[in-house]
Amino acid sequence: MAMSYASLRTSSFSSPQKHSSSFVKTDFQNRGKDLGGIVWEDDPVRHRAVAKKLSPALSSRSIKALELVAHEHIDYFVAQMKEIGAEPLGVGLMEWTNWLAMDQAADLAWNEKLHQMRHRRLFQRIVHAFYPHVANTCQKEKNSVHLDVLLGFNAFATVMQVFKRFPLLHPLQYLAAPVAKLKALSAMEAAVRDGVLRRIQRTGSTEHVDLFDHVLPADEPIPSDRHELTHIGALAQQMMFANYGPISDWYYGTLLFLLDNPASLQYVSEEIRDRFENYEDITSGALASLPYMHACLEESSTGTVVAVITGMDTDLVPGSAVAGGTHGSNLWNPEDGAFATYIRVRASVTMQLTPKVKLAPEQAATLGTALATCTLAP
Repeated sequence: MAMSYASLRTSSFSSPQKHSSSFVKTDFQNRGKDLGGIVWEDDPVRHRAVAKKLSPALSSRSIKALELVAHEHIDYFVAQMKEIGAEPLGVGLMEWTNWLAMDQAADLAWNEKLHQMRHRRLFQRIVHAFYPHVANTCQKEKNSVHLDVLLGFNAFATVMQVFKRFPLLHPLQYLAAPVAKLKALSAMEAAVRDGVLRRIQRTGSTEHVDLFDHVLPADEPIPSDRHELTHIGALAQQMMFANYGPISDWYYGTLLFLLDNPASLQYVSEEIRDRFENYEDITSGALASLPYMHACLEESSTGTVVAVITGMDTDLVPGSAVAGGTHGSNLWNPEDGAFATYIRVRASVTMQLTPKVKLAPEQAATLGTALATCTLAP
């Protein structure tokens, strides 16, 4: 996921209409008319209508209905890790978690079967059989067009947000544009249009329920207006991407944390095996009683520097392990706070953890508060 440095608009959503939303809105990656969906929609009346329509998709009932779909993709991922994990070349964990998250997100969003994991595994088997010395090549060709665009434009999205702070240099941002990926962007937009039309035609006969059932309920008439179809496509695509970005990071961060901390891996393995006799017994409800597993999930993506502001006088660099304190939430900057995807902290009050200081994430997460408490104690 690209890190946004966008300046907040001075204007906020406001409307004389009763019950209309009123909140600060950014133009982060707003791609234009009819493509606002819900993420970038800057008309408060329309935003409220879309939010009301999509809110049932986030209910516990909806999530429960989609649980088996998520299990199908995770089960396949687990089976493949068992099969290829011990191979000499190992597993590209970031690539496989990307494929898992995107396969799952597309299926949940609108019954789209990308099968990236299956295609990649078949490709690996063929290459292993005939060209074992080049088994890790041609990997990117097996990404879906959606994933290819996301990975290709992440850096450019960050550049765009940074240059918004320097209007005179704004034209220079296009020097960082991934020209080679423009064709993929066009292909993705075509894939979304075709996918929406296919999904509309399959209404009532899909393999399973999905989030598109809330984007365009079966009892609503099929829109014939091109602008409305574009809007529906933007909503469906955003539902898919929302299920990809955070989940991909979460999968990768959790697995990396456990592999890097054998003691934690052993502890959480024992906790799971003591609770379940069979893999089939694992359900979302039953998992609620595993406190250490939840601690691993919550701490798996914390404590690593992603970016440092240019010109900052600090020894911190991207990848540094850190501990410290930050706002729980920041009313003056809604993009900030401990519950944001990326947390902004002051380098001057952040402690860098060297390789010699080996702390588990759950220890580092409490270190800043512990030191502050000791400092303020009488």
